[in-house]
Amino acid sequence: MKITQISIYQYHLEWDMVIILGDGSKVTGNTTLIVKVDTDKGITGYSEGGSVGVGTGSCTSILKAGLESMCNELLGEDPLQLGPINDRMNRILNGNMMSKRYIDNACWDILGKASGQSVTTLLGGDRGGSVDVYRLVKKQSDWEKVEDKLRRQTQDGIRYFQLKCGCTPDDVEFVRKVRKLLDNNEILYVDANGSWPLYKAKRVVEDLSDLDIYIEEPCGSYIENLTVRRSTSLPFILDESITDIHSVIRAVNDQACDVVALKVGRLGGLTNTRKARDLCEAAGLGMKAEENGGSNLATSTALALLQSTVPNLRMGLFDFDHMINRMTALNPVQCINGAMRAPTEPGLGLSIDTTLLNNHSLQWTLGGSRK
Repeated sequence: MKITQISIYQYHLEWDMVIILGDGSKVTGNTTLIVKVDTDKGITGYSEGGSVGVGTGSCTSILKAGLESMCNELLGEDPLQLGPINDRMNRILNGNMMSKRYIDNACWDILGKASGQSVTTLLGGDRGGSVDVYRLVKKQSDWEKVEDKLRRQTQDGIRYFQLKCGCTPDDVEFVRKVRKLLDNNEILYVDANGSWPLYKAKRVVEDLSDLDIYIEEPCGSYIENLTVRRSTSLPFILDESITDIHSVIRAVNDQACDVVALKVGRLGGLTNTRKARDLCEAAGLGMKAEENGGSNLATSTALALLQSTVPNLRMGLFDFDHMINRMTALNPVQCINGAMRAPTEPGLGLSIDTTLLNNHSLQWTLGGSRK
């Protein structure tokens, strides 16, 4: 099998809520790319992702530039050979893992379709059960709205929540009020997105030490986070500090966290993220997973990873599906009672709404036809 053409679709997704990150910056949506990889056997693979979040190191123009630098060189390559495909991309382009993930994930989709197996099966097999999703808690002055939304979400079966948080006394008090609303079976992540100065981070963590919460990426560097980690008994999550397989190895060796947030895009696709997942499993670390933005296809990609992960180490999936203004798949995965199950159909298991893409997106063909 050979790659004959690579096309890119760009579209903007508006969210039904404003996300306020730990540093106070606001995000209301994201520009997302879908990449389509065609082959000489008539099998097409798709991948999707954006560049949402602190420390992604990418914007849409950088993502497209990275794809443009690789696509012509990948024509004629066998998409089923995931190792050689990644080797080829690394020779062409140093870094820019966010661009490489589009090609890698689309090749996983092709491999699944060609073999008649789901990506979940290819990643190690369905480990059973469903994957819990987690939802964001938005800090706002209208406390009744916060209470009402949390009540509705818990009634819908949501058990995992993430609170984007600053380091002021008001933030500390808000965390306390939210935690009080949740019961003992519900999990709260307090996420700073690396925005807290070290001296404030140690103080905030101390002030919250009596609560049943997880502290997520308080500071902007790995060393600072390790310092905070060693000063608290609260369970600790690393997110932005996890940039590649080497950072996972370092975190395991340093016992720097209890949970790792695996961003498929930031790690360069499922090939690298599977390696990170397997390391975390061996070390007994919990794992969250998500893409850096996107919609249905991005959700299905991260979901396949967690579905093939041992259940007692799954710590939640963040799906952008519940907050976007349009669906890009005809058969998106449904959230039922606070959880999702990965598709069992071949590949990533979704049928892309090509009419929507053609009508509501910008399109480029980056690689011409080579047979």
